[in-house]
Amino acid sequence: MTVTSDVFAAPVPWSYGYNTRQELTSAVRDANSPSLRREWQYAYDPIGNRVSAAEDPSPEEYDEFTLGYVANNLNQYERVNLSAGAAPGAQRLLYDADGNLTTEFAAGDMNCDGDVTFADTDIFVAKIGCPNITDCNVPCTWTHGDINGDGVLSWDDIDPYIAQLGTAGRKFEWDAENRLIRVGPLHATPAAGDVKVEYAYDYLGRRIERRKYTWQTASPPASWTLAESTRYVWSDWLLLMELDGLQGNAVLRKYAWGLDLAGLNGAGASGGAGILPAGLTGAGGIGGLLAVYDTNGTTTGQNPEADDMSYAYLYNANGDVGQVVDPNAASAAASLVARYEYDPYGGVIFASGSYAASNAWRFSTKQFDPVTGLGYWGYRWYSAKLGRWVSRDPIEERGGICVYCAFSNATTYAVDSLGREAGPAPYGPPATVRGCYDRFQQDLWYCTTVAVTEGPEASVTCRRRADRSFEVCLASAPDGNHCHSQPGTSYTHCSYPADAEYMGLGAQCFCVCMGDDRWSQRVRACLACFYTRTPVDNHTAHQVCYAIADQYGERPWTRLALCAAYCGYMKYACFE
Repeated sequence: MTVTSDVFAAPVPWSYGYNTRQELTSAVRDANSPSLRREWQYAYDPIGNRVSAAEDPSPEEYDEFTLGYVANNLNQYERVNLSAGAAPGAQRLLYDADGNLTTEFAAGDMNCDGDVTFADTDIFVAKIGCPNITDCNVPCTWTHGDINGDGVLSWDDIDPYIAQLGTAGRKFEWDAENRLIRVGPLHATPAAGDVKVEYAYDYLGRRIERRKYTWQTASPPASWTLAESTRYVWSDWLLLMELDGLQGNAVLRKYAWGLDLAGLNGAGASGGAGILPAGLTGAGGIGGLLAVYDTNGTTTGQNPEADDMSYAYLYNANGDVGQVVDPNAASAAASLVARYEYDPYGGVIFASGSYAASNAWRFSTKQFDPVTGLGYWGYRWYSAKLGRWVSRDPIEERGGICVYCAFSNATTYAVDSLGREAGPAPYGPPATVRGCYDRFQQDLWYCTTVAVTEGPEASVTCRRRADRSFEVCLASAPDGNHCHSQPGTSYTHCSYPADAEYMGLGAQCFCVCMGDDRWSQRVRACLACFYTRTPVDNHTAHQVCYAIADQYGERPWTRLALCAAYCGYMKYACFE
């Protein structure tokens, strides 16, 4: 797929590549221009965790990098290794029992004080050559100083250790409803210039206040000093105003909204999830922010004031803010007050203009905090650096097996309105039956591990969620919607491949023989019962389930699914 942008600049083509699960695997910016070309490559494991990310940029003044990701059994990134680039190193990540990110720090932190400083150097040098890092008695057992991730603390770690000197860790704090409430430095004793931010939320989970503190040492005793207090006024999930809590709630910014991506693609004036119509909020406002009235941080009581600013927003087709313009400017050149370009996962690779730093609305028309670098979606916070959410999906596996993955790993054509479930954007490769099936197979593979670690009942629940995700995917696949019964053909005439896999080689037969796919749904319900409760080989299971689907073809498949989920052993009575 190729997307071309042509707003206040020459066209810049982007080309994208995908795997069979429709996850983004490559992105190339302006492949025909050596001076502008940049390229990204991504790889994922069967669950959807990113395994690697590489950038091969141009021009040469940019540093190429290769990142490797290590996920644990809960699909949380525990370690991110920078194996190539100007400053190789590693970052460690820790989580709480609810799956929220709580700590990030550099692997060179030998004493667990949160920073990599010269205080760590003596420990680092003393432990070099220890044959087993887990037995080295390093004070900080989080990393053991193994910066390059080879399992040994050796002289090979010296260069990346030196490169990480001065790196500070961060801690993240969450409330009982898994909402991020504080981000600050990891070290126990704050230092001059340290900054932390705090957030407050209303009963719907909307952020209603942001407080920024700085550590002040000029006037003893040293303490955290409130530097900013921004309060937010909402209508449904659309932000209307930002107020200055330190200046009697004086207006900082006002926002005007129109149709978002849902409205621009046919959502009507009614039927929204909240008090506003679906055309305004169906996509969570993505692509719908029209304009901002910015008081420039000053309020004298006059309205308007001489330094007030009124700007309009322009977007790419995915709802990312591309330009901010001043409609009252004297010329087209002067009207462009902010311009952005993003990497495939929303990181800003280019920003220019007088308003570029002040404007918080960026990727996917969401606000990004300048202190934390995280984007606020509503129900979750997004890290463009990690390319995923920093907390679990609030609807758990109902939104997909990978509860940290953002936008189904396809940010180029999928959006997430409020941080709960990805949906299609108005362009990009649609789902295919084969792609849906490949993802479904990976989900089933994951469910087999659940059966071992959590038991058979958890595996049944996992399979139900996988089946639901599969149905949602098939519903959006054009080739799945065009499976119609051929004249004079019924499902009883299908030739069932002896080596057919679960919705694999039999998929063509399923589509040809039953237009609405009910027959294949009955087969899946039968197989779910077989694989969950009965030790039987794949070939026998398919033969029996094909026959049962033929015999009870007119029965509602949902009844079969319920029966399959709860039956203690395989019996034809399940389907009678």
